Amino acid sequence: MATCNVVDCVSDEEGMNSVVAKALLTNLLIAALKMVAGLLGGSPAMLAEAAHSVVDSLTEVILLGGSWHARRWASARYFWGLVASINMFAIGGLYAVWEGYSAVTDPSQEVSAMWFSLAVLAGSAVLEATSWVRAVRVLASERSGRSWYQLLRTTRDTETKAVIVEDSTD
Repeated sequence: MATCNVVDCVSDEEGMNSVVAKALLTNLLIAALKMVAGLLGGSPAMLAEAAHSVVDSLTEVILLGGSWHARRWASARYFWGLVASINMFAIGGLYAVWEGYSAVTDPSQEVSAMWFSLAVLAGSAVLEATSWVRAVRVLASERSGRSWYQLLRTTRDTETKAVIVEDSTD
């Protein structure tokens, strides 16, 4: 099992930050596309999807901040991974509940341009897949014969692991 001390982990920051930064840019692009589709089509579901992508982007910002803190305090990476997880579930879940409630209480909203929304969702899936593949490739380089389950449980690269989990759930 390969381990890294604080110096090695800090030298690997560029690879981790690269995965997280690319995931951030991907999620921002997806959020913008979904927002446009939601506004043009009048779809509350697409607006909720856009908000979900914004929350995913905030998660990546938190992870980038955590990797910056980890340069001084090695265990800070785990704390910020926890904060990013709470962000994903709390803010994303609350917004989805609110958007669902407003769609049920005001069903008069007419949805148009459904084809555009479907095209944006398909494009978003492709973009998320590219982000996921980048993160998997980074973790695969440290696999060293371990199963994926063991790797995900033991890796110190919490940022890349968070990107994999976040992209897997989208």
